[in-house]
Amino acid sequence: MKDIFHYTAWLVGLLVFVVIFSLISTMLPDDTVRLHIRNSLPDVVSLPDYPEPMIKGRNHSLDYAMDGMITNIIYNLNNQTPIQSVLLCRWDFDESQPYQSQWHNLAYTIEHTDQLPKVVYGRYWHGNSFLFRFLYWMMDYNEIKWMIYFLSSLLFLCTTIFLYKRLGFLTTLALHSGLLFLNQYVMQFSMQLAPALCITLIGMMVVSHCRIENTNKLFTVFLILGALTAYFDLLTVPLLTFGMPFLVWISLLIRENSFTYTRFLRDGLTGGLLWLLAYAFIWASKWVLVAWFTDFHIWKDVQHFLLMRSGATDQGRWDAVRVNFNQMPLVWINLAALLLLLRSLSRLSRQHIMAALGFIAIGLLPYIWFFVMANHSAVHFWFTYRIQAISISALMLALIVLHKPREKIQIKSKI
Repeated sequence: MKDIFHYTAWLVGLLVFVVIFSLISTMLPDDTVRLHIRNSLPDVVSLPDYPEPMIKGRNHSLDYAMDGMITNIIYNLNNQTPIQSVLLCRWDFDESQPYQSQWHNLAYTIEHTDQLPKVVYGRYWHGNSFLFRFLYWMMDYNEIKWMIYFLSSLLFLCTTIFLYKRLGFLTTLALHSGLLFLNQYVMQFSMQLAPALCITLIGMMVVSHCRIENTNKLFTVFLILGALTAYFDLLTVPLLTFGMPFLVWISLLIRENSFTYTRFLRDGLTGGLLWLLAYAFIWASKWVLVAWFTDFHIWKDVQHFLLMRSGATDQGRWDAVRVNFNQMPLVWINLAALLLLLRSLSRLSRQHIMAALGFIAIGLLPYIWFFVMANHSAVHFWFTYRIQAISISALMLALIVLHKPREKIQIKSKI
């Protein structure tokens, strides 16, 4: 009963936080925010939705489509009607012309601010829109892109230091390998993906600070991560914020010689269910608030898109798994795995086979996600494929742990 009250209080508190954060953002001066957006438009309005400026291929493309849509939502936020703005997240486009790009849609919005936007995007919280409205209050689009790259790089560096102190060099490298192989740098330039990446990195740091004898803190962390993911992530890479921190936790248990399969199942199921509970609660609370405070038919909208996004593709659900799997640089991943496998064979630790299987089990989560959310995963494969960072890191960690001798490792420094 005490735990139920504890987690319920956290959920209510997190809901209050996201509502207040959204309202404060909406109350910022509209004129200043819109001026910075108008000043940004000439630099991007002629660019395609998915430019490939550095490496060719959709999996390396920048997502200017969502950047433009997020900016369009920000431009349409109105501090005179803050509750409507927070709940409906409107944006506009020119329905009389063929589609060109989301930046062209934004240009149309700027030219027609006297009319009510046509699109209501109420089924998501759009926390990234409210976050980046703060930045648009102070700077233009190019400066925002530099800022999110700088801050995410700083977080990545801090995460590396935290993990190295607790887990050592090779485990830290394995944990980072998934993000690095799946083009983390693109996420660092995306208004859509950067918040999820930052939540993941912060989660990894916080979990690395948890003590293995105190799982209450761990479970609270996963509850908070699930809630923040539902607020900021647009169904792009949500699983990262659970999978990567939980890989850190398994690594801590192994490091402390405390891994058992019973504990793996207990911590994984409890942490995962709390993450999922918070994710679902914060997301569904938006629908309830929209239905309560507006006249938008949110339940029809939710039902339509939920059935569509979870439906199968024309080729079947396995096609969604295949198209996402094929976005990975498989040759380089296989080479790294082979080198680690050869290293493991030189001193195979049979006592750690169960731990390796635990890593592999977590690594399968992205493929369950692709299978269940088949339509969304197939249609948006060029960003959903990145949740396979969990799979790559899990594979590398499994191969590393097979090589480790079963000995007690003392942690000499506290973070």
